[in-house]
Amino acid sequence: MRLAAGGGAQAVSMVAVARAVGAPSGSLYHRFSGRPELLARVWLAALASFEEAWWKVAASAPDPGVVAAAPVRWARKEPDLARVLAAHRRVDFVG
Repeated sequence: MRLAAGGGAQAVSMVAVARAVGAPSGSLYHRFSGRPELLARVWLAALASFEEAWWKVAASAPDPGVVAAAPVRWARKEPDLARVLAAHRRVDFVG
């Protein structure tokens, strides 16, 4: 996620990810069919994290101000995920 947050989709290659996690690059192909799937999963993981946090607050907070502040709290807690969603375009990751 840190690669995508810092450099967008163009920074995410199978080799770069493997290097970042200390694994052989070929091992990534056992988990992902290729770079397009890896990129899509990065974007979807960031989006799912945001939506889960926001809906949890929206469903339980009676104060609209608390709900409105939820994205900021999430972004502070998950800066890499927030950067992926805010600084980069969905089409760069999902197509």
